[in-house]
Parts: sequence; C-alpha cells; structure tokens
Amino acid sequence: TELDRQHKIFGDWLSYGKIRLALSGVGKDAPPFKVKPAYEAQTTTGGGFSYGFTGPNPNLLPEHISSFEIGTELSFFKNRLNVDAAWYKKTSTNQILKDLRGSYATGFILATVNGGELYNKGIELTVSAIAVTNKDFKWNTSVNFTKTNSKLVRLSDQIPEFYDSDTWLYRDVRNGVRLGGSLTTLTGQTFQRNNAGQVLISPTT
Repeated sequence: TELDRQHKIFGDWLSYGKIRLALSGVGKDAPPFKVKPAYEAQTTTGGGFSYGFTGPNPNLLPEHISSFEIGTELSFFKNRLNVDAAWYKKTSTNQILKDLRGSYATGFILATVNGGELYNKGIELTVSAIAVTNKDFKWNTSVNFTKTNSKLVRLSDQIPEFYDSDTWLYRDVRNGVRLGGSLTTLTGQTFQRNNAGQVLISPTT
C-alpha cells in the first residue's frame, strides 16, 4: 500500500512533514481626515474649532503591502523532535508617512505623504524536543531563533530623510531612516571634516 511504501522510504525517523506557502497583497488607506481639511475641537482658552497641526494631502495614494512566505513543519522520531522554519519578505509601496515635518509656510506643522518603498525580510526557526519521557515524567524543551532585515529602497526626492516628529533623544539624534538604510536606526547631524579629520570651521566666525 501507499503507507507501506512511505514507511520503507522514510523509516521511523520522519513522523510528519508539511510545506506551506503564502502570498498576499493588501491595500492600506490613509488615516481619517488626512486627505481633506477638517476642523478639530480646541481645548485651549476660548475653545471653538480650528485646523489641527497636520495639513491635508488630496494627492495621497493608498499604501500597498505584498508579502511572501515559505515554510516547513517537520517531526522526527515519533514526534520527539519538531522543527518549524519559515522565510518571509514583506514589501510596502507608496508607504504612507505620518507626522512628517513640513514647511511652516503652509500653515501647518506636520504632513502626511506617500514616502516610497521599503521591505522587511527574515527567517524564523523553532526547534522543540522531548528530552525525557516515561510514565511518570515528561520534559519538553524548545529553542527559537529570529532574524529580520529591513531596508528603505526608495524615498521621495523631496524627502532626504524621514524621522518621526518629536522623537529627539539627545541633541539632534532622532528616530529616523535614510535611503538605503535600515528601518530601525537613529539618525542625526555631525560636523564636516577634512581629510585629516579636523572639524571644518568658518574662518570668518
């Protein structure tokens, strides 16, 4: 029979095997009141209604997120050793960037724009085993490992750097990201230096 044939091929070492594959694409719309201007209730002296800090963007496009994952689940030696592994990649295009510092000449402080394209990819691995088992005692143990890489691969020409407003940590260090960099970075400014490593200082000041 088919079961007998499989048993002869794998013997007793492989108890269960599964391969999974997932592919998806979803859209993410802009947050409420980010496309057209809207009044907000004010709690300051005098009350009333006025525009908020964030300016509207009628040209805002929906963000598109596509993801791909392939993985496997394997059990060995009558399910005493189990392995679950996966590799994934998620790509976001027309990413919606919120709370971007804009020009105060617009009458607003913050802006919401379509920023560019970024991706996250990584691996996930879990290994579990039954180290000891008898009629009175059973000991399970598991180890997991995760590694994620992210990268900003495209950014609007009008935005040399994106950073979250009001996330200043020390001096001009902030939670920001630049083209070609990871999404989990801190950015800031530094002095310009010559080839000898000396700080460039204006001779007039």
